[in-house]
Parts: sequence; structure tokens; C-alpha cells
Amino acid sequence: MHPIMSNSGIHGYAIGADSFSEGFRVGWRFSIISKVLASQGKSTAVGDEGGFAPDLNSNEAAIETVLEAIDRAGYQVGEDVVLTLDAAASEFFEDGQYLLVVVRRVSGYSFHGRFLG
Repeated sequence: MHPIMSNSGIHGYAIGADSFSEGFRVGWRFSIISKVLASQGKSTAVGDEGGFAPDLNSNEAAIETVLEAIDRAGYQVGEDVVLTLDAAASEFFEDGQYLLVVVRRVSGYSFHGRFLG
């Protein structure tokens, strides 16, 4: 698992696999994400929790970066690996609403279904 920690409002983007050994292999091959970040001129420094912390402008930019790394590692989303998001939603829940400051969206209780599906 290689989470990306950024200012995008989502805490991390993790990749899952069917078994521990497959997950380990995917994680090892997925280390290509550092090359993707470098090609974008982003930081490849790794934090204490093992995640990258590039300065990305949006949730979409973070997801696109992960998808590019998956593709360059030779995997297909939904077939070889799946994406999961650690939205840390409690961090941006305020007054009964989810406030996504970075994308300037406010959602009601149905945030999970509408934005995270």
C-alpha cells in the first residue's frame, strides 16, 4: 500500500489485492509511483507512515496520479487491483455537513454515496 497524503482533502489512496503475497508484489511494483511523482515535478519524500506527501491541487489530481502509476506498473484497476480511499471524513464534518474546502463543495449526509460511491 502506498498512500498519498496531500492537501486534496482525502487522507490516503490505498491499493488492495486478493492476498498478502499478491499485495506485497503489487506494493513492490507500485513503487513506480515515485517515478510518476518525479515526472510531475512533485516531491517523492516519504513520511513517517510510509506515504508520499506531494503538493497536489485536487482529489482528482491525486487519483489520476495513482491511476497512472497503476497503469505504468502493468496493472488494471478493477481487474488486478482496486482503489480504496481513506477520506478521514470526520476531519471535515462540520455542523452536520461535509465541507470540502479544497474543492469548495458542501455536502449533506449523503456524501459517501454521492462522492465516494
